[in-house]
Amino acid sequence: MTPPAQPAGAPGGNTTAADAGAPQANGPAASDRAGRPALPTIGIDIGGTSVRAAVVDAGGTILHSTRAGTPRTVPGTESLLAEMIADLSARQPVSAVGLAVAGFISTDRTRVMFAPHLAWRDAPVPERMSQLVGLPVVMDHDVNS
Repeated sequence: MTPPAQPAGAPGGNTTAADAGAPQANGPAASDRAGRPALPTIGIDIGGTSVRAAVVDAGGTILHSTRAGTPRTVPGTESLLAEMIADLSARQPVSAVGLAVAGFISTDRTRVMFAPHLAWRDAPVPERMSQLVGLPVVMDHDVNS
């Protein structure tokens, strides 16, 4: 069983831009194409040993982050991702989720074909995660992300 994401203030736990030393956005708040303030998104890096997730605004500022060990089963991995997304989106409204996966991704980025250190095999990960969390989810290979 994988330990849950670390609580705020715990060693290796959640951080904010201020306490992580992350760069701060300069100038006016970023906006979408229609000129409205853009909601932040969640980016998740799913590696063979750890999963790191962060809420990032349109200017690239990390607003909140968390991390945990990578589960070894499909249900465990998807449950952890859903928990991380729920935790981060409760702290900050978000518009979407992006997944960076260490493995072979289909050319249309809709399936994890094979990942040596992850449990997914020919799995429609973005679709399943979107159904679990109620947000648009996109995915790419971690090197491209």
